[in-house]
Amino acid sequence: MKRIRGYAFMLIFLVALCGCKITGTITDPATGEPVEGVSVKVTSYYGPLTAQDPIHFEPIYSTKTDSNGKYTISSWFSKKEGYVLVEYSKEGYDLFPPRKNVPANGEQIQNSFAVKLENPEVYNGDITISGDEDLHLISEYSTVTKSLTLSGLNVADLSALSNLKAVMGRLIISENPGLINLDGLNGLRTIGSEILVKSNPALEALTDFSNLRFGSMIVEDNGSLKHLSGLDLSKAQNCNVEICFNPMLENLTGLSVPEHPGRLWIMDNDGLKDLAGIVVPSEFSGSMLISSQSGMTLHGIENLTSVGGISIRGQISDIGAMQNLENANRIGISDNPVIEDLSVFSNIKSLDRLMIFNADRLVNLDVFENIETLEDFYVGGCAGIETLHVFKNIEHLRRLTVEKNDRLFELGLDNLKDVKDDWPSSTYLKITDNPQLCTSLAEELVAHLDDPDRKNFYITIEGNKDCSQ
Repeated sequence: MKRIRGYAFMLIFLVALCGCKITGTITDPATGEPVEGVSVKVTSYYGPLTAQDPIHFEPIYSTKTDSNGKYTISSWFSKKEGYVLVEYSKEGYDLFPPRKNVPANGEQIQNSFAVKLENPEVYNGDITISGDEDLHLISEYSTVTKSLTLSGLNVADLSALSNLKAVMGRLIISENPGLINLDGLNGLRTIGSEILVKSNPALEALTDFSNLRFGSMIVEDNGSLKHLSGLDLSKAQNCNVEICFNPMLENLTGLSVPEHPGRLWIMDNDGLKDLAGIVVPSEFSGSMLISSQSGMTLHGIENLTSVGGISIRGQISDIGAMQNLENANRIGISDNPVIEDLSVFSNIKSLDRLMIFNADRLVNLDVFENIETLEDFYVGGCAGIETLHVFKNIEHLRRLTVEKNDRLFELGLDNLKDVKDDWPSSTYLKITDNPQLCTSLAEELVAHLDDPDRKNFYITIEGNKDCSQ
């Protein structure tokens, strides 16, 4: 009985230590077929600070992919922070990426790609096509192991590249004067890094990218682009999408955003008056940046109830489309001289970050009276705001910046007890250049914090009103 109890205790102990379980699938990026026999090793641990020396595992944790390209590997090494290094290899193959830093706790899903080098359809290296006469150099290949650049083309489309299925570096389509659409690339399955479509003056349309997996997509400064038909990215995962500086873009019809996104930037497309046509999941875990210098509304995202972060910049006055928003981790209003009403944020109770910068028509922040927790607070360059009393119940912050607010005369952060982060170097309190705010009020705020010696963060109080006389 004692031996059984001993084994049971050991089993419980080992299960408790198992803090890092990694699963994934390794496939051919061009065909999607699984690759068997890829070696997967967890070799070392890196702390949350990159300068920290790694801990090397002896023995290392290792396995190989099965006939379905799948693998599972567990490390008995557990940390709340930091990363374990996972390395992939197979003789005769290039792995993309060959190694990854993976969070050292919980269950992690990490998919990768393996390209067989001895394959006549694989171009090993970077390649640049700088004119129509060079297209034949790449027309027979299905995979490019590094980056592909297309520039100086006068052809109307890219049908010469219909065999292309994977580019493991960047795909750059830039400064092609004759290019009207991207037909021919609709067979693409994988972009290992970024696809950049930039400064193609005649480009009117993209192509069907519904099966494409990529890291980032940037569509920028294409003077004739009017719509985004074919840009169904709903199957992509953890990717970034930037649609910027396309002056003729009239709507976002055709753009479907992934359920598990990274960032979505819709920036300064002068012909765009709203977000009509976009398909966004109601719970958007990534970050949105919406910017306009010509005036627009947020009509088109009425279904949005939760967002990782939302930043509104420029000439955007009407944000009523977000009236159903209930959760947000980060909110930013910046360089916006026209916005007056933030009532769409009235249901938000907790924020990681609130940034209000150069928003002259805002006269108060009372809409945030329901905020119970806030970690990073910045208010600056707001000529109409006079007090921050609405945040009087906030007790803890990691960072606080109050600067260049012409009418601010009251802080109102009466219950603030500490400004503190796990890493003192990233913690600060800055109250500067507020001409109507008495310096003594800022000094009183600091004096009432729980860290009387102020050793755990940086403090800057200067350029405020001298009320000592």
